Amino acid sequence: MVLCGVVISIVPGLPVIALSPEIVFIIFLPPLLYHAAWHTSWSDFKQSIRPITFATVGLVFFTTGLVAVFAHWLIDDMSWPLAFLLGAIVSPPDAVSATAITKGLGLNPRLIAILEGESLVNDASGLVAYKYALTAITAGNFVLWQAGLNFVLMSALGIGIGLAVGFIMYYIHKRFVCDDIIEVTLTLLTPFASYLLAEHFEGSGVLAVVTTGLFWRQDQVRFFRMKVE
Repeated sequence: MVLCGVVISIVPGLPVIALSPEIVFIIFLPPLLYHAAWHTSWSDFKQSIRPITFATVGLVFFTTGLVAVFAHWLIDDMSWPLAFLLGAIVSPPDAVSATAITKGLGLNPRLIAILEGESLVNDASGLVAYKYALTAITAGNFVLWQAGLNFVLMSALGIGIGLAVGFIMYYIHKRFVCDDIIEVTLTLLTPFASYLLAEHFEGSGVLAVVTTGLFWRQDQVRFFRMKVE
């Protein structure tokens, strides 16, 4: 994919396509995160919750700060807010990339669980850092304790909404849905519902989708066995 992108970029005469970030967040991000969470082992994720949390929060913010320092030092006229904005953009690795890269390498299962689990939820930290760096650029102010409190509230609200959506969809599938087409349609709509609800209430849409996916991952064996019976 990287090589194809390079080739396409050097072909002369191709039209310039501008893709809105909102389209990426709303259309592409929820199903990708949901798919990655669905294929993550819940038991391994739960056992590695401590290193995943440290990596999700500490590593993302450390990378943001380190990139900001070097960007401010190496790039002329790069202000500190703009440097931190750049650091927030590049700090969180992609969940799908982490899953694809570690596949087939024969790594320790615990290490794979930490890498995949961290890559699932680090976007929440990265988006908070991005939001406040952008606020510092546009409004010219930044309050650390407010950013920290907002991060905790966004995370808790996103997790709560993700669990609520997962439980509601599980109940609908269990009690009311008997048609395969409807089941597939609801499954496709679940990550979008989780993400949009969390974003509407100013929670973390990333954590909401991941929580819904992990909720279904935990109960999928029992659920599909029940549907077959």
